[in-house]
Amino acid sequence: MKKYEKFTLNTTNSRPYLNPIPERVNQRFTIFVRLGAKDMRFIYIIAVFIGIAVVLGCSDGKLNLMLVLWAEDESEPLSSTSYEERSSSSSEETPYFSSSLYSSYSSSPLSSSSYSSSSEGQAPSSSSSTNPPSSGSRGPRSSSSINQVEFPPPLEEDGIIVKKGWASRYWDGCKPHCSRTEHVENTTPWAICRNCDKDNNEMPAYYLHPDAGDVWKGMYLGTPSGCDPHDMDMWAKAPAYNNSAAYTCWDMVPRVINDTLAYAFAATSAEESHCGKCFQLQFDGGDYFNPGRSRETHRALRGKTLVVLSSNVGGDVAKGQFDIMIPAGGLGAFNGFSSQIGVAEDDLGARMGGLLTTCIEGVDYFKTNMEVLQNCVREKCNKVFGNKAKDLLDGCLFVADWYMAADNPTHVYKEVECPQYLVNKYRSTIHTEKPPPLW
Repeated sequence: MKKYEKFTLNTTNSRPYLNPIPERVNQRFTIFVRLGAKDMRFIYIIAVFIGIAVVLGCSDGKLNLMLVLWAEDESEPLSSTSYEERSSSSSEETPYFSSSLYSSYSSSPLSSSSYSSSSEGQAPSSSSSTNPPSSGSRGPRSSSSINQVEFPPPLEEDGIIVKKGWASRYWDGCKPHCSRTEHVENTTPWAICRNCDKDNNEMPAYYLHPDAGDVWKGMYLGTPSGCDPHDMDMWAKAPAYNNSAAYTCWDMVPRVINDTLAYAFAATSAEESHCGKCFQLQFDGGDYFNPGRSRETHRALRGKTLVVLSSNVGGDVAKGQFDIMIPAGGLGAFNGFSSQIGVAEDDLGARMGGLLTTCIEGVDYFKTNMEVLQNCVREKCNKVFGNKAKDLLDGCLFVADWYMAADNPTHVYKEVECPQYLVNKYRSTIHTEKPPPLW
């Protein structure tokens, strides 16, 4: 039998047995094979009855386990695809926490090191041969590939390191603040934010001054922003010039993991954050500008968790405020987005608050139910982005579908380490190492 290929049949002294066998076992075995034919038949009958009893006494799960254990002893694998191969073939979009970041939600404040380390400054890969264990989610999984996400533990509102804040929203389309070398100079490990050209292809975040040479070593210049392309002439002289200013990459829109967990990028306060830091926001059902006036939209958002990575840091963002990047969430002070995608500025909604604000302004907000606002936002999102990139449409619909059309909701928050998904979307794949000093 194949099961016993590693043994040899010994017919010495006309007593068949499987070799090698210790002497003590050999003696017992010898006695056994000398039994008469009737005795042997009796033993066979008992063995058959025992086998039947074992099979009938097994549940399906136990029987499957027996079969699996038998198969594992064989020289052939259960499948042509091993566990390791299946694990390592995870899609780049799978947003699970990498093993190096798996202690993301500890009970103590975390350092500014928001990224997992990788050799030679390469952006870390979201594929891993070691998948973190799944945990019980407070919401249904949206797909099997997302089952690998570990749901962060809920924040205690009276916790020592938990603070109270609120969330606004915007999408100006500009080159991210954190894609300029001077804003990431001291981040550890060093990483610079991606930026994209007008057609959403990643482009250099900075370049060496075109006049640099042997006499003057030059300086690093940030590629011009689509919101303020005043130095396009200088950029046009650079070898890497691509005939485009720099914009926000469209895949930096919010990513829904399940009904109660999502990831996003945000502008954060310079008082308590810097480029690349991540925060866990847990919504508490409040409305920042209408305290004490509970409404359906905010109650529906209560208990949900949004993990954000800071890609913009500015003095116009208050401490505790997180300005979530959402397409058509409001252009704010700058506008590079409408010209980038070829739509009128008015089509993107109110300058502050975007399409949701436009929908709110058309009704009695405190008397209008949530579904009306959600449908209004969905209709406007489809009108603006229905024939545009899917990332932009999905990001816009996030307000209606996951965010429950809540306007400026309050939350508790704390700093955490970054999910691998956000790290991968943030880090430039062009500039993987800190630029060398010029002097």
